[in-house]
Amino acid sequence: MATRTYNPAVRVGNWMEDVQLEEDIIKDFQQKKEAGELLIQKSQDVKTNLLKPEKLSELREDRLLLFGDKINLKHQATGTILSAKISELQSLTTSQLNSPCDISASLMTRPCSRNVFQICRSVLIQC
Repeated sequence: MATRTYNPAVRVGNWMEDVQLEEDIIKDFQQKKEAGELLIQKSQDVKTNLLKPEKLSELREDRLLLFGDKINLKHQATGTILSAKISELQSLTTSQLNSPCDISASLMTRPCSRNVFQICRSVLIQC
C-alpha cells in the first residue's frame, strides 16, 4: 500500500530557483513594457506611422507635377494605389520607411504615409 509522505503544499527540488526565475522573467517583461521594447508595441508604432494621414498636393491649373509635390498613383483598371511595403525585419528595427523600399498595390485609397510619394530630384553619385 502506497501512502503519501508529502502534503501538496510541500515544495520539492529546486523550488527556490524556479520561483526566482519566474520573478526575473516577469521583471524583465515589465522593464521591456515600460521602455516600449515589446514586439507588439514596436509593431503598433510601425502601423501608426505607416497609416498616419498625409495631405496630397493641390492639383494645379496647368496639371504639371513639380519637385516637392506629394502624390499617390492609382491604377485606373483595378482601383488600387501604389503603396510602400515594409518587411518584417524592417518593422523590428525602424518605425519609418526608408528609401529604397519594396512596393505593392493596395485597395486602401486614403492618403497616408504608406501610399503618398514626394517628387524629388535624382541625386547622382559619381564613382
